[in-house]
Amino acid sequence: MNPFGVPEGDNDGKVVLTQEQFNSLNQTDLDEIHRIAAENRQRSAVTQYLHDLTRRSWDKCIVGPIKSEGLESKEEACLKNCVGRFLEGHFIVLNNLKNIKYASKS
Repeated sequence: MNPFGVPEGDNDGKVVLTQEQFNSLNQTDLDEIHRIAAENRQRSAVTQYLHDLTRRSWDKCIVGPIKSEGLESKEEACLKNCVGRFLEGHFIVLNNLKNIKYASKS
């Protein structure tokens, strides 16, 4: 049984609640469900962000087939620079959004 009293079975790790069980959840249970859902959305967004970063960097820096067991020095330097600039730009945007948010609360 999971914490909500629902038997665990072949649900691929998902908890399945009947409408009756869902309706009987208290506010603490609902808050926990919302917290878990928010964490999962954040995790998914980070994963998507990393996939996008990888694709963009690869497309920019790796222009042909890989010729040896590793990347050529120019490709490696390009990837490091690309990732560094991408993250730097991302942090600048996040800081600006944070400043806007705090300014709007004042």
